[in-house]
Amino acid sequence: MNKGLTIPHEVAEQITLASLKDHRNYLQSELDAHFEKGTYVHPEDITNNRELIYCLDKLILYYGG
Repeated sequence: MNKGLTIPHEVAEQITLASLKDHRNYLQSELDAHFEKGTYVHPEDITNNRELIYCLDKLILYYGG
């Protein structure tokens, strides 16, 4: 007996894509707030956010976003 949840592959990809986009937008909003409004962001987080945004952009393209 299968106790797991089974969803169509297309639905799983859309959920993944939405999650990736949401996280990318959150990271970008942190950077925007820092550079436009002077909101404090730890220097390491600035570097990490930029790198993550770059990688998320690649993944979003892979998933068709």
